[in-house]
Amino acid sequence: MGRRKLESPRDWLEWQANSYAASLLMPRATFVREVSRLQDEAGVRRAGEVYVDDQSHNIAAYNETLTALAFVYQTSRTAARIRLSELSMLKDRRSAGGFDSRAGPIAIGSIFARLLVGMSDGKSEG
Repeated sequence: MGRRKLESPRDWLEWQANSYAASLLMPRATFVREVSRLQDEAGVRRAGEVYVDDQSHNIAAYNETLTALAFVYQTSRTAARIRLSELSMLKDRRSAGGFDSRAGPIAIGSIFARLLVGMSDGKSEG
C-alpha cells in the first residue's frame, strides 16, 4: 500500500499513534459487524471479506462499502480502506493499471512503475 519503512523512532511513534487512532475510531468488533451488515444488505456472498477486482460491479460495491464505513465511523474512505487491510478483510485483486483514485493516495513510485509496465507492453495510460 505504499507504506514507508519504519526506520526512525519517530516513524515508530507515528505508526503507533495511527494504529491506536484507527483502533479507537474503528474498533475491530464493531467494524467487522458493520462490514458484515453492509454486505448482508447488499446481498454479498462472502460476508466479512471485501473483495474488489477490475469488474465494474465489484468496484461499485467496494466504493459503496468504503463510503458507508467512512460515514458510519466518521472517518475518511482512506482510513476505512486501511482498516480493512489491517484486519485482513480486503482482497484487492485489481490489475496494476486498474487503480481507483477515490480509494486514497498512491505512492508516486507505484504510478511510475505502472506507466513503465504499460509502455513496455506497448500500451500507454493517459
